[in-house]
Amino acid sequence: MCRVQLKRRRDSLPPPLLPLLLLLCVFARETRAAPCRLSRGRALSGIVKNAEIILGGLFPVHSGIEDVLQNFTEPPKFPKCINFDPRALRWAMTMVYTIEKINKNPNILPNITLGYIIYDSCYVVPKALEASLAFVRRRAWPNAKGDDVCTPHAIIGSSESTISVTVARLFGLFYVPQVSYHSTCKCLSDKVQFPSFQRTVPSHAYQASTMKLVVLHFDWAFVGVLGSDNDYGHNGISQFVSEAEQEGTCIAFRETMPKEFDADDLVRFDLLNETKAKVLLVFSNEAEFLPLALEAVRRNVTGKIWLATETWVTSSTLSSPDYAPSFKGSIGLALRRGKIPGLQEFLLKIRPGIRFSLDAFVKRLWEITFNCTWHDGKYQKCSDLDESLENANTPFTDVLDMRVTYNTHMAVLSIAYAMHDLQQCKDKYGPFVNDTCAEITNFEPWQLLYYMRHVTFVNMNETMKFDDSGDPPALYEVINWQPVGNRIVFEQVGFYDHTLDIDDRLQIDNSSIVWPANETKIPRSICSESCIAGTRKGARKGEPFCCFDCIPCTDGEFSNVSDSRECFRCDDELWSNEDHTSCVPKYEEYLAYLEAISLVLLSFAMVGVVITISIGTLMYRNRELPIVKATNREISGVLLVALVGCLSTSVAFMGKPNSPSCRLREVVSCASLSLAVSCVLSKTVQVIIAFRATMPGSSLRAYLGAGPQRVLVSTCFAPQLAYCLTWAISGYSVPYRNKESRLGIIVLECGLASPIWPAGSLAYIALQAVICFVLAFLARKLPSAFNEAKFITFSMLVTFLVWLAFVPAYVSTRGKFAVATEVFAVVASAYGLLGCIFLPKVYVILFKSSKAKGGTRIASRTTTQSQPTEVSAVASSSSG
Repeated sequence: MCRVQLKRRRDSLPPPLLPLLLLLCVFARETRAAPCRLSRGRALSGIVKNAEIILGGLFPVHSGIEDVLQNFTEPPKFPKCINFDPRALRWAMTMVYTIEKINKNPNILPNITLGYIIYDSCYVVPKALEASLAFVRRRAWPNAKGDDVCTPHAIIGSSESTISVTVARLFGLFYVPQVSYHSTCKCLSDKVQFPSFQRTVPSHAYQASTMKLVVLHFDWAFVGVLGSDNDYGHNGISQFVSEAEQEGTCIAFRETMPKEFDADDLVRFDLLNETKAKVLLVFSNEAEFLPLALEAVRRNVTGKIWLATETWVTSSTLSSPDYAPSFKGSIGLALRRGKIPGLQEFLLKIRPGIRFSLDAFVKRLWEITFNCTWHDGKYQKCSDLDESLENANTPFTDVLDMRVTYNTHMAVLSIAYAMHDLQQCKDKYGPFVNDTCAEITNFEPWQLLYYMRHVTFVNMNETMKFDDSGDPPALYEVINWQPVGNRIVFEQVGFYDHTLDIDDRLQIDNSSIVWPANETKIPRSICSESCIAGTRKGARKGEPFCCFDCIPCTDGEFSNVSDSRECFRCDDELWSNEDHTSCVPKYEEYLAYLEAISLVLLSFAMVGVVITISIGTLMYRNRELPIVKATNREISGVLLVALVGCLSTSVAFMGKPNSPSCRLREVVSCASLSLAVSCVLSKTVQVIIAFRATMPGSSLRAYLGAGPQRVLVSTCFAPQLAYCLTWAISGYSVPYRNKESRLGIIVLECGLASPIWPAGSLAYIALQAVICFVLAFLARKLPSAFNEAKFITFSMLVTFLVWLAFVPAYVSTRGKFAVATEVFAVVASAYGLLGCIFLPKVYVILFKSSKAKGGTRIASRTTTQSQPTEVSAVASSSSG
């Protein structure tokens, strides 16, 4: 028959279910005709009550199984369940209590009695699967002998998501309605894989989204995420991280907690102390989180804000005094609480012996609660005690904070109301083929499943219904762990209601929250402090995006908002201010009149002009002196005018450049300097000719006198003059705003002209100076009467030194300092010529008057022999 069933279903079965069905067939062969009872073929513990309609239940009354190593030399020993959990027994008894209340209520399922068969899943998949196979074996083996084999019409359970995922596949194979009271895995909302699964607890998809809203509410930017190594942990972490990162939240780390910790795993969790994240979110159940919690206490991890999911937010263990220092101030989401009138009285009346199938659980409860034993041993025998639960302190009777218990109650009610709707169906108005209805005493599980998906009822002013995914409305309480003495109490500080408008769903009273370390303000959780305006964020390699360094904007860049990802460059005419928060007009640099260097240069220039004019005045007043006549008064006058021109043009180099100054200043300076050197060259030639002309029969006498000197000066100066005029007309400079030479400064200068023009002019002046120097150097050994050549030599040496220093100085400077260098070179050259050529004569005129007049006799010998007179005058003056 199994082969027939398999053949009938295998084409529609997903591959993972084929092995389950094979196992079911083997299990079904053990079925014998018997009354509805607990399975005795395996080590299953449970509670049973016969009735017309049976509901199955899966509850983790124990939280593990003993380790059994099979040698297979004898029949295998099935492992027993360990770690009795009084709270889970309360959940199971809540199912019993709710069914009994329904049976007594004439308004629900009248004339129908509900029964139950409840198994202990022991919080492990093998036991849960074994119990589930017992539930569906009649459906897999319809021809089993006997009519009263227990076949539940619907299942309540299980609690843990991993277990529910496994058994839901099996129940979905036969479309047996399954309602979980504590499985929150998002995966269970998939109606293709789990067509018969529903639950009275919200999917953790809502929980992850709500956790994201909590993080955003408190403006926490840096969060560490931990999760258990199962579907609940993996799915919760993935969804939270995905949604949180979309909102700009930074994930410090995401770690999976292994089921069993070893030394290497514990070392990995040094990050709990090392991380800058103040907020740690944990997607895990209590049992799998406990090892890490113990390690956090051992390492004295304090000051962290733990975000708890509903699976451990009301943990009595983690809220005990031992854990309080590390976990006080935690915030979490808890399932909504509810009240079940009469439940506590029902639980308090339970005692050993009132129901045979319940005895195994109740006796274990007695041993734990009253510290006794039902066997001989060192402990007092429980049978000798006359105790009741009314005076006991046990989680079994604690109904003050019912969450999972209330969801169990609602799960039973949802099935009962769905059956009630099925019972109330009227023919010709039914939902099935030909508008038919199902019989309450003979219906298929899939028919009940239809009513389960559409059931709506009100209990204690709460409306209960399921969406298309089989999930209820998401309702959470926001819980804060507040220290009272040395223990923790759970205080509700807000709520989440998915049925409200999106902006009103999460409500939290910040003022009622107690934070770690007794902080009065909402703690901040960041990796890096916000970058102020004037800086930009620079990512740290290998770290989350919210971990960054604040890098100051470079000169010429700015950022005017905090946390800017880049600095922006200022426009060409603008430059960043000192804080790099905005752009301001660039500083305009030029050689202003009132600058210290300008005042110094102007002072020297003006003093030079005054000295030059004074020398000219002195020589004019003493123009009849032989020493003045010997210098050729006309050429000396031109030389003094040229020097005044050199000194005066320094004014044109200062101040804000304009078109006239740019056009003329360098032209006039070069022309004046060239004229001065031409005059000096003429003097040098005159000295040599004058010496040669004194020799008998010399033909050079014809070249003495003012005329030839004028011609020589004009000849030397004419090329420069023509060049400078051309330069001033076609190659002149214009005012130019130089934005490249100096960072952050606009250099106002005369530019955009070819450098060939000033270079050509200076080259010609250099040629003149070299010729003058060579001639003066050759004439240095003339008799002492003709010693003016020495002073000319010195003047040219000074000029060479000035311009040799000028070239590298000018090339290496920019802006106003380059202009100042030009002015200095021109002024220094003028001073060199003035000092070396005229000051010796001024000294003689002022302080050696006898020598200045020594050539009078020679000069006045005749007025008709002008040329010899001039030669004699030169000789006389030179000797003086």
